Amino acid sequence: MAGSQAGLDRPSDPLLRRDDAGNPRLPLGRMVEAWAYVIVLAAVASACAWKEVWWPLYPAVGIIGLVAWLRKI
Repeated sequence: MAGSQAGLDRPSDPLLRRDDAGNPRLPLGRMVEAWAYVIVLAAVASACAWKEVWWPLYPAVGIIGLVAWLRKI
């Protein structure tokens, strides 16, 4: 069938995405993952503000950006 995914005989759901292993990922899972990244960045920013040392924020933003890009959230 033209609309089937992974051998299923039903049309594909536009909100249902598949991860790299082919497992379905719901939008809620992507939102939870994105909020986890925001919380990590907020924690790093808070620690940087408390210590008044800002350089750890630069690699944290780069690493989280790279992870988010590779995970395609």
